[in-house]
Amino acid sequence: MINIPFSPYQMFVGAMVVFMILLPCVLAFSAKAKSSRAYEQRPSVLTPPEKYFYNVLSSIYKDRFIILAKVRIADLIKVRSTIGRKQFWGYFSKIGMKHLDFVLVDKTSFSTLCVIELDDKSHEKRERITRDKFVNQVMAQTGIPLYRFKVKRRYDRADIAQTLNACLNF
Repeated sequence: MINIPFSPYQMFVGAMVVFMILLPCVLAFSAKAKSSRAYEQRPSVLTPPEKYFYNVLSSIYKDRFIILAKVRIADLIKVRSTIGRKQFWGYFSKIGMKHLDFVLVDKTSFSTLCVIELDDKSHEKRERITRDKFVNQVMAQTGIPLYRFKVKRRYDRADIAQTLNACLNF
């Protein structure tokens, strides 16, 4: 016969203590596992319409210019140094999280030649209209030419070239 040194009550209390100690650890591990898996890779940096337009742009300009995609506005422009520290973050926050679809850049100087926005149906929504007006104003203020193209099933390369050649010194 086996002699158990603890009463059933003591074993129950001991099991509860162990359970109460381990439960937070298990929950913390589970939450950490979930949060560490909260992200996943996108299948592509560009949407299918953006990829298509990029390929059209590339077929026209890849030998002459660098074509950048999904560029943050704050990577092209900056808040003026004359703006005070208190106001700086207000102005920066307006450009820090907004992206432009495409930017044509000079291959030697890496200067911005023009910006291209590809407008789909989402640009008809009120918040997009407000965002687009802001982007238009910022680009006009900085002197960076901005061109907008509607999303299409097919693009005429000659029309795109004719539109963009003004900013590309052709």
